[in-house]
Amino acid sequence: MPKHLQINHNTDVPDPENPPSQRAGFDGVRAAAMAVAQVDAEGLESWVGTSLSTALLSDVARLEAAVGRGLSEVGALLKSYGVR
Repeated sequence: MPKHLQINHNTDVPDPENPPSQRAGFDGVRAAAMAVAQVDAEGLESWVGTSLSTALLSDVARLEAAVGRGLSEVGALLKSYGVR
């Protein structure tokens, strides 16, 4: 696994092999992995919820489809790095 995707789960103990500067982006990786897992488990419509529900958006179905394709790409990237 690339160093930038590793994490020291016990953040109270310094880890010279995996300093905080190399873990800084992990929250984003974890959030992306959780979003992909939730969409896989509950479906895209459930995950999107009402966030695309507004009269200002003309074609919500197209936007939702774009979000779904984007999450699929993120999921493929995460899988290629071994993130579960």
